[in-house]
Amino acid sequence: MILPRVFFDFAVGDKPLGRVVFELFSNVFRALCTGEKGLSKTSSLPLSYKSSPVHRVIEGFMIQGGDFTKRNGTGGESIYGGVFKDERLAGEGTEVNKEGSPVGLVFVLGDGQWEL
Repeated sequence: MILPRVFFDFAVGDKPLGRVVFELFSNVFRALCTGEKGLSKTSSLPLSYKSSPVHRVIEGFMIQGGDFTKRNGTGGESIYGGVFKDERLAGEGTEVNKEGSPVGLVFVLGDGQWEL
């Protein structure tokens, strides 16, 4: 199966850092890649990863972003409406949610330009 490719262009300020290309399932990620779900009811910003900032970097491990409501990691809104309750999946992950409790790590990717 050939999957659609999307990309992130990373930059610090005006200095480009490079492009990361991903293959994604279009039935899951298309709306966040295209912005076709419109504007956030919370922030009135587009429900899309395009131009949303990276708000956390752990060198050699991961980057975290996609908060297109508050743009700092404390917000969140689903393209399906509202937010999902934080949950703990037994034995899964070691990440901490915004309330400080451990949760499983969910990493969702889309295309667009990211800024650090």
